[in-house]
Amino acid sequence: MDTKQFSVLCYKTFALLNKTVYSSSLLASQFKLMAMPPKYLLRVYIATDVAVKVTLNERPTSVDELIGILKDKVKPRLDFEFTLQYEDPDGGELCCLVDVEDLPEKGTLRVVRSERNCSGDPLVKDFLERWPALQVQSQVCAEFHRITNVNLRNQFYSELDRHIPQLIELYRQKAARTGRVAGALRDILQYYESEDVHDINMKRTVALRALSVYLREEDTQFFKTWNTEESEEPDIGDTPIAIVTMVRERSASPVHFSPVSTAIVVEDEFIIRDIATFADAYVLLFGLVYVLHLDYPKKLLGTFTFIQKVVMGLDDGAPLKPALLALKNDLLTK
Repeated sequence: MDTKQFSVLCYKTFALLNKTVYSSSLLASQFKLMAMPPKYLLRVYIATDVAVKVTLNERPTSVDELIGILKDKVKPRLDFEFTLQYEDPDGGELCCLVDVEDLPEKGTLRVVRSERNCSGDPLVKDFLERWPALQVQSQVCAEFHRITNVNLRNQFYSELDRHIPQLIELYRQKAARTGRVAGALRDILQYYESEDVHDINMKRTVALRALSVYLREEDTQFFKTWNTEESEEPDIGDTPIAIVTMVRERSASPVHFSPVSTAIVVEDEFIIRDIATFADAYVLLFGLVYVLHLDYPKKLLGTFTFIQKVVMGLDDGAPLKPALLALKNDLLTK
């Protein structure tokens, strides 16, 4: 064998050995990856459209352990009792997570607040006893900003004020028709038109109070009026969530432009009192819904969804229902 043939043989042998080593290394890496426990990459919705990303290095041993982990990672925003739902990979429907074996490696979880704790006391009251600062207006705004990165008052009022002229015009158009909704809008607009001066607070009040009527939603448990000359305390029993307008005169008006004050009630308890205007109470209540992880009032889902998506710009990706989409288009195209 000459020198050239020997060199070629050595080269081929070296290449074969190198390939064998690479293949063995690659195979070992694959076995190592197969042996490693999977990571769990979860998107956890802690409010209607507020999600946090959570990574777990291993599957928890139980659902209770998972809840404990989430409470620790997302404190103090999950400082309450809750259950979990997950998206079924087969149909995409939400299912209660009762077996930790059903936890997907990559998936979406949703926090569902328990209505009562084991002692039967309202959870919001217990939560506020531990975090009383949330009964201060500035703290509600600060916590809302921390959760959503949106300035609560600035965003609410800038968008609401921008849409007020068109909203009132739409209310007038519908009020000119016949039917129950038209009559209710006429009642509100009648008191508005009778005022000599329409300042910004009056415009905000009529825009917000008539919004739910325009959307064919009404909840007498949410909009409450307290005449202090008739009773020392308002009737707030069996009130999940409400705005209470305090007045000193008897009036059949569905809207009050110069109240003594307004207040917010959650779970039969006053949360924030001495709020100057109806609009201020409305924006603070919306902030509290996010901060305390409350559900929207069942009879006003469309109204609050409109405020969330159109006024506050907090889109959760779900399509607007036809009535809300029509209102949004009317505001943006005219």
